[in-house]
Amino acid sequence: MAKIVNKCIKQLLKDVRFAPKNTKLRQLVSAENFIDTIDKNRSYPFDFVCYKITGFRYHEDEFSEDVLTGSDLYTDLLGFVLSLSSQISIPVKEVSEKVYTVVELAGKFKVARKTIDRWRRQGLVSRTYIYEDSRRRVGVRESDMKKFISRHPEMFRRASKFSRMNDHEKRQIISLAKDMAAEDHQNRKEIIDLIAAKVSRSCETVRYTLEAYEKQNGTESVFSKPFGSIDPETAASIHTAFSSGESVEKLAQEHNRSTSSIYRILNQVKARDIKNHNFSYVYNPDFDNRNKVDSILAAKISFDSDTMPGTVSSEHEMQEYINIINNMPVLNADLEIAAFTKYNCLKYLCSKIQDKISISNPKSSYIAQFEDYLKEAERIQNFIIECNLRIVVNTALRYANKGYSFYDLISEGNLALIRAVEKYDCVYSHRFASFANLYIQKVFAAKLSKEWRRKDKPKGFDLAGIAVSTEMSPLKKLGDDEKKSYNLETVIKNNLTNTESYIIRNHYGITGSLLPFKPKTIKTISEELGIGRDKVKLHELKALQKLRHCLSKEEYELFER
Repeated sequence: MAKIVNKCIKQLLKDVRFAPKNTKLRQLVSAENFIDTIDKNRSYPFDFVCYKITGFRYHEDEFSEDVLTGSDLYTDLLGFVLSLSSQISIPVKEVSEKVYTVVELAGKFKVARKTIDRWRRQGLVSRTYIYEDSRRRVGVRESDMKKFISRHPEMFRRASKFSRMNDHEKRQIISLAKDMAAEDHQNRKEIIDLIAAKVSRSCETVRYTLEAYEKQNGTESVFSKPFGSIDPETAASIHTAFSSGESVEKLAQEHNRSTSSIYRILNQVKARDIKNHNFSYVYNPDFDNRNKVDSILAAKISFDSDTMPGTVSSEHEMQEYINIINNMPVLNADLEIAAFTKYNCLKYLCSKIQDKISISNPKSSYIAQFEDYLKEAERIQNFIIECNLRIVVNTALRYANKGYSFYDLISEGNLALIRAVEKYDCVYSHRFASFANLYIQKVFAAKLSKEWRRKDKPKGFDLAGIAVSTEMSPLKKLGDDEKKSYNLETVIKNNLTNTESYIIRNHYGITGSLLPFKPKTIKTISEELGIGRDKVKLHELKALQKLRHCLSKEEYELFER
């Protein structure tokens, strides 16, 4: 009963646990009064909910913009009151009015304890008290009981007529259900409602009676479609069949269910998979800003390559593998940052949907949005991996010459590259190539064992034969391209504007040739470009920030003077 679903209310309960006892009592009363005013058809900002209970606005940005539906807030606040009263440890003897336990209430109104629990879920406010035997029990004050009775008189009228059902009434319910089901004019819910009104019993009582009858008489069912939910194994088989192309109509016919029931089962299986999905992403504060998220998601990440290199098991396949990698584009700094930012933002949004979704009653819109975000994140991840596979090959080459199996190195390196993509922070790290290279080397150092050097273990093919067979062999060309793509000239060309490039080259004497070149002063560059010296310094500062992000520490030492 004390279960709280919404994480905002959970966090609020954690925040108030350190408050003094008198403050908690005041907040407890405020929460109970707030429950009485909640409209289940409205939505409430969490900041407003926090203010109504504590008298203060919530100070954390993480939850301040969250909105709760009235029905969810109503249920969670009942649990909040029960949990908060348990923290306060109120002795029942200090309460100025009569306090009923659940057992005493059930005896007073001559109903089952399940009925009292149902009333509590429907709004009967209860607290946790310490009784004379020093044990904690759930109690309901007499004033809360009277308030609940005044709001639900019909519920108590039915409760006052409660009596155990005899065999004659059970047979009457079953007979009426069979007759109505045979006419096939109403659905199951309509039939149960009509029978409940006719025999003066609750709908739940009628439904439980019919369900128990069908369980005892499996071959003789009242309705054409069975009661109860489908077991997890059957639900999984339905999802597998649907994924294989089976139509919903055929599945409904096979399992004797309605099409809406099949859709609900499919959504529940998907929701369960979503809940079990583990997400690893690099958080960025921009992900909580809706305007910035829209801008991030609008960024176009090009996917020019449709060919993903597969596994390698022979010399011929290795040649094809290298040829494919050679044709992969090299990411410049701007595209790399955009790709990683969008990739992590999509995974963050998936995790937010994961928190919202309910397994018992999942929303199709949440599932569809989750699948779209996850699919796009996987596409971007594959794009980043494809563009950086050359790092794995070049790192593996250095270890292959030491006697390790090249096939094993490529396999282990590709897995390390995938993990590096998940861990890379494009805001605070160097370029991804430097990060991935170090990460792969660490994995090689930790994973490679002496058994890879065993003479009885195949080493694949002769790398030296491929590397020197021709002057422009794929492996040699790959190594040259790797070095070329990360030298200073290429970094300046790919990442700086024309103005920034001119200032950096002339101020630091970078010509791209072996001929000596005297650096120019800021004043000279300012006169040549026709802009002020402050403007030149600003362009230089922006350019140096880009270079610091793109170059290693050793390469950047040229500009530290």
